[in-house]
Amino acid sequence: MVAVAGCGSATATTVVKHGQPAPATGQRYVPSQGNIAACAHAGKAIPLPAGFPAAFPFPTGTVIDRSGRLLHGQKGVGVYGFVPSATFASTVNFFKRQVVISGFKVLYFQVDTPHDSEGQYRGFGKVGEWQVRALPGCRRAMSIAVSAEPGSGKP
Repeated sequence: MVAVAGCGSATATTVVKHGQPAPATGQRYVPSQGNIAACAHAGKAIPLPAGFPAAFPFPTGTVIDRSGRLLHGQKGVGVYGFVPSATFASTVNFFKRQVVISGFKVLYFQVDTPHDSEGQYRGFGKVGEWQVRALPGCRRAMSIAVSAEPGSGKP
């Protein structure tokens, strides 16, 4: 499980069928659009696993290359990979803003400049955490880990 914190403000979102929000254009994860700097050593992009909220936002070009069950008997899934990053601040702000715009509530958010940031979210039947970390020697990408577990439905 990834530790995360944050605070966010409510923002209007477009809702599509089954109560899932429509992420802002270009924020939905699309494995075929993965485009990560070679210095990140990303593996082959995989689809999001069952049980992971499709509405969770990722920057265009994200590569999720691993997934797995959460440890310690938790009933959830984690996804791991890399996000393109122009700057540490822009990547951190992307998640702080886009998680809320996508219809989730940010429960906790923390920034440890200039190395990592994490947050907790809730919504659409899931609770989870995200963490982005700077990659030594690789300024154009950051690693990402996101968990999702069954939880309360509404943000």
